[in-house]
Amino acid sequence: MEVNAFLVNAFTANDRGGKPAGVVLNADNLSDQDKLNIAQAVGFSETAL
Repeated sequence: MEVNAFLVNAFTANDRGGKPAGVVLNADNLSDQDKLNIAQAVGFSETAL
């Protein structure tokens, strides 16, 4: 399975600092296990699917 994950910095000002997070759009059809695998691959505890 191929999924696009966007890596973003949340809570940042002027592109500095912030909290890194992974974001996957249109993830409604992914299983819970798929979501866990994606979060692990992204490597950030804050991953939104």
